[in-house]
Amino acid sequence: MHNSRYLEHRDALRAKRSITIVGSGQSAAEIYHDLLSDIGTYGYQLNWVTRSPRFFPLEYTKLTLEMTSPDYVDYFHALPEQTRYDLEAEQKGLFKGISADLINDIFDLLYATSVPGPVNTRLLTNTELTGVTYDRSTGRHTLRLRHVEQGRDHTLDTEGLVLATGYRYQVPAFCDPIRDRLRFDGHGRLDVARNYSVDHTGRGIFLQNGGTHTHSITSPDLGMGPYRNSWIIRELVGREVYPIEKSITFQEFGVPA
Repeated sequence: MHNSRYLEHRDALRAKRSITIVGSGQSAAEIYHDLLSDIGTYGYQLNWVTRSPRFFPLEYTKLTLEMTSPDYVDYFHALPEQTRYDLEAEQKGLFKGISADLINDIFDLLYATSVPGPVNTRLLTNTELTGVTYDRSTGRHTLRLRHVEQGRDHTLDTEGLVLATGYRYQVPAFCDPIRDRLRFDGHGRLDVARNYSVDHTGRGIFLQNGGTHTHSITSPDLGMGPYRNSWIIRELVGREVYPIEKSITFQEFGVPA
């Protein structure tokens, strides 16, 4: 199951003899921490598998946080399309990692739980999921795994499986009737203008939290929500209803003017 349904199936999961979580973002870490807290009560085998070479923390240093600013949006949006796509892939760790506090909490819990004896858990990094089969007679999933750096294949059997692998951006089906009004880029994704519009007129249809390829990591950032809303409201009514910040950073992202 996808991690979005975890709470719905939490009790059923804890009744299984083995549980595996795939992924290493914040959601995966929260689920692992929750299940690790109950491992002594329920006695299941708990596995945490990620393709990443380590469990990356979110980057929260203050100069990096300046990338969630109007200044950086202006810079990023003006870059060539392919450059933006390359940066989008590189910047995932800035907003798709795990909070440092949670990483430390997990380690501390592992340590405390291991004091009486070995903990029935495995953390597997550099491990890519390449396939899954399910045997209804045994109630077990067999995961086909490949170690990224060693290039070796192996398998892992598990009864419970949580895929904390994120979400894929796609145009919602309810947009089909107005698809001819929408702009798309060379990669088939919505072409989001600087003012957050995605229609050919540039003032009728707006997009939020779907433009990491055009507005960088600021797109899903909740702290930038008021800024985005203020900009869109200005486009809709033709005047600046709420003050819109234009420059707030100490650093310069492009060639100095």
